[in-house]
Amino acid sequence: VDCGHATSIATYAFFSCNTLKAIVLRSTEMVSLANTIALRNCYCLTGTVDETYNPSGGKGVVLVKRAMLNGYLNATNWSGLGLQFKALEDYTAEGSIYGELDESKILAEFYGAAELPSVPSNPGSGEIM
Repeated sequence: VDCGHATSIATYAFFSCNTLKAIVLRSTEMVSLANTIALRNCYCLTGTVDETYNPSGGKGVVLVKRAMLNGYLNATNWSGLGLQFKALEDYTAEGSIYGELDESKILAEFYGAAELPSVPSNPGSGEIM
């Protein structure tokens, strides 16, 4: 899910999105996560083994601005989830946080599949609810 330039993610924003594999945060500010419930039961994103949704225990990714990687790794609510953060610039065609995602690069590294499913995006700013 490409969250655009959102600055916060609400309590139940991605609750039970069992097969969510990637979140893209393009904001130049830290995106606040209301609490860990927002990502509860996101088995593929967190790498939690689940017989139905993630039998292999594969782990998804959260793409953020390179300069903010350490901030997310230590941020309240984000840090305790064991998420895999990567530099967004490495996964865009233009090498910037504003560039179009290079889906083949994401797929090749994380999923080994030919295509990502189409997902809704939020090109605006504000809170993801």
